[in-house]
Amino acid sequence: IRALADARGRTLDAIRARASSPAISPDGHSFACLANIEGEAGAADALAAGAEGVGLFRTEYLWIVGDRPIGEDDQFAVYAATARALAGKPLAIRAFDIGGDKARGGTGGREENPFLGQRSIRFLLGNEPVFKVQLRAIMRAGADAGHPIDFMLPMVSDVSELDRTMRLVDECEGELRARGAAFLRPRVGIMVEVPAAALAARALARRCAFFSLGTNDLTQYTMAVDRCNGAAAHLYQPLHPSVLALAAMTASAASAAGIPLSVCGEMAGDPASALVLAGLGISTFSMAPSALPLVKEALRRVPLAETRQAAALVSASAPATEIRAFANSLLERFAPEVLRLC
Repeated sequence: IRALADARGRTLDAIRARASSPAISPDGHSFACLANIEGEAGAADALAAGAEGVGLFRTEYLWIVGDRPIGEDDQFAVYAATARALAGKPLAIRAFDIGGDKARGGTGGREENPFLGQRSIRFLLGNEPVFKVQLRAIMRAGADAGHPIDFMLPMVSDVSELDRTMRLVDECEGELRARGAAFLRPRVGIMVEVPAAALAARALARRCAFFSLGTNDLTQYTMAVDRCNGAAAHLYQPLHPSVLALAAMTASAASAAGIPLSVCGEMAGDPASALVLAGLGISTFSMAPSALPLVKEALRRVPLAETRQAAALVSASAPATEIRAFANSLLERFAPEVLRLC
């Protein structure tokens, strides 16, 4: 047993040593592998783990115990420090994703079903002063960094939410100009994590700069399963063909509009799931830094052409177990050590 553990450790160390190398498949397709972080200190850790940037900066953790977010200057300091640490590499900051399984502090009373209530963009558009503070801080941080920062809107389900946000960006631009403050407009994109957004992806793609596929909530809402409910855990299936069909629809809309698409949910950090998503046309993945070495190794070792059978399985509504078995078979053929380390 000790010998097996030592061998496993040596294999993992070797894969980690390659983590900073690009993820290019044997048939020449390049993948971008980014990191999800929760604070400015996470940027350095992400780069050390082999990330090519940050695809998701979670800002709700700046929401303090005093039931309100930190102020504009303090937010600016955090965002600017993160951008400087990344030295020009991609940075996508998510708007406060408050509600659902995340504490809302003093933002309102208890909801009977918070996952279907005033979450995320709904809360922010109902609390414009809070939203505008965050927008102004990000716009100022863009000027400090010397390039626009990507700003992601969570839980968008309708084009009107995006349109209202863009009007607030216009207002913030006027306010900052009146102050004489330096700023750059952010590139505004949306998280596609509600089935309605995936179904309206072509219309949304014409109005925003990029998509980020949030597979955790997309799975939860597609399957009508509370992902925090252990009793229903067996029904939470990210590789269900219906979930994957929505992901493929989103990828097609992004491609048609010529905008970038990334995946920042937990599927991105699972080597088998990442191969399936690659087969559906997705080439940018953002994940926990600890997941980067194995995912990048899988993407390097498996030819993209071999992953494309995933699209046929989705079209045929193959069960999630069959799709998982297909992905595992690719790992077994091309990167067996990754499969054994998962």
